[in-house]
Amino acid sequence: MNEMSINGPRILLFKKEHDKKMAERIAPESYLVKWFQTESSKLMFWDTFDGLVKKAGFSLYSSNRIFTLRPRQGEEGEWVVSLRGEPGRPLKATDFPEGSFRRKLAAIISVRAVLASAEIIRESSAFSILNTDGKTIARALWMVIYPDGGKNPRTAMVLQPLRGYAGDVQKYIDRLPRAESHVTVEEMLKSLLPATEALYQSRPRLSFDSKEGMAPALRLIL
Repeated sequence: MNEMSINGPRILLFKKEHDKKMAERIAPESYLVKWFQTESSKLMFWDTFDGLVKKAGFSLYSSNRIFTLRPRQGEEGEWVVSLRGEPGRPLKATDFPEGSFRRKLAAIISVRAVLASAEIIRESSAFSILNTDGKTIARALWMVIYPDGGKNPRTAMVLQPLRGYAGDVQKYIDRLPRAESHVTVEEMLKSLLPATEALYQSRPRLSFDSKEGMAPALRLIL
């Protein structure tokens, strides 16, 4: 397991599937795990058919009509925009509201369109870990991730130690099953996507409706 920043979140992707009660079972007997709400969300990744976004060192994803454009790990910057209504497919830079997001995306894809390349469904259950004194030592998320339409779910845990309790949280982590450490949740989710070759093909599979006219067909190709 890679060492993380002592005060930063611990993002762990388990090698095997586990149920969330495991978060309670592995805790020291005097500790308490307090559960809160569970939420479900979809994360859609986007790129041109030939992967211009990825080649430029960025990732583009959306959830609940909120689009986020981020550079590769270690580089600064994040561009976020809301797209009203159900996002069409494909989307060109000009389909987004005027602003820094639109300008940045246009600089990457020019007149091309981005298409939905992969979807991840995520169920997140919030919980807190309390120590023997009843003090909260960490706030956390238990995540069940479906990277392939509901098949082969993966489980993950995100733990944010509260100030002064990083050591206690590390002891808790040491009791967990084998897991991969990740720097960000987005980077962890991307690691579950299919191989790049399967996502971005140089010869996209396109279908056209003769009733739609020329403009939609050109839009899809570009």
